[in-house]
Amino acid sequence: MGAFRDRSIRPKLQLMVMITVATALAIACGAFLAYEVIVFRNSTRIALATLVEVVEANCATSLQLGDAKPAQKIL
Repeated sequence: MGAFRDRSIRPKLQLMVMITVATALAIACGAFLAYEVIVFRNSTRIALATLVEVVEANCATSLQLGDAKPAQKIL
């Protein structure tokens, strides 16, 4: 701490600005990462729900008629 205290104001201000910028950058990266995780989960959930609807529509007729072989092929 003694070496920091002996320095002039310019290096102290540069260090404070650098710490502030690094902190802001870390927060921005964390927020971007959280946003991407949320968007990825939602898009995966939507894609899976769509796939379930397509498989359901393809299997519904076979299961209603009691013919399990086409439904097994689809699944």
